[in-house]
Amino acid sequence: MYLAKISAEVGYEIPAEDLVTLIKLNPPLRLTAFSSLSRRNHPNAEFYQIKKMFKDNVFVDDFSIILIAKFCIHSRFRADRRLKREMRELINLFETIGTEYSIYAALIIGSKFLDPDELTSLLESSFDWWKDSYWLGRTVGGTTPICNTNAPSSTTFLDLLRKAENRAAWDVYKFHHQLQTDKTKALHLYKYALSKNHSYPQGIIHPKALIIKSLSQNARFQSEVREIIASHPALRSDPFYRAWGL
Repeated sequence: MYLAKISAEVGYEIPAEDLVTLIKLNPPLRLTAFSSLSRRNHPNAEFYQIKKMFKDNVFVDDFSIILIAKFCIHSRFRADRRLKREMRELINLFETIGTEYSIYAALIIGSKFLDPDELTSLLESSFDWWKDSYWLGRTVGGTTPICNTNAPSSTTFLDLLRKAENRAAWDVYKFHHQLQTDKTKALHLYKYALSKNHSYPQGIIHPKALIIKSLSQNARFQSEVREIIASHPALRSDPFYRAWGL
């Protein structure tokens, strides 16, 4: 573990295959290995190997589920057909595992890689998991900028929130809705949205990207949004963020 941390500090790039081996065989080093791997450009091949480990039941702990979820949303992948297919398969696998941690992972991965209809469908199929959960409710509310759009599924999304009567989900939904419609509320998040997250691979955390997507839907906040987007190159260089049309 010490050598891995020193390597990261001095800028030595551990071979990707070694990082995958550490993730598979050395649980204490998984956090460090995932962090290093997430900084590689287009770690598609490594993602496929790690996803297969989950399918083969190599991992039996909740922490590894959270680690790969964070790896997925903060890495910059090449958006080819296989990546999209296998990311959907991982989401389906986590939903099938059926724990609070795996459902959380499915939802946050889905919030980046699924389109509005697909994500709303995931919220429907996982409804019994999140309807009474504070933590998952907040995660569902965080999907508002993806699901609460002009897509046909928007009505379904709001119907699910009403049906669940989950206070946490509604609170986060209202937060995003205010950012989408109220310039004063949007201005309160201006400095936060503008700032970089230097310790993350792409210089931005995924929850902030979701907030920026809500801000981009505010018709009275467009000049500020253009400045915010310009400060985060990942919103244009990452193909999945670029697909949001910011």
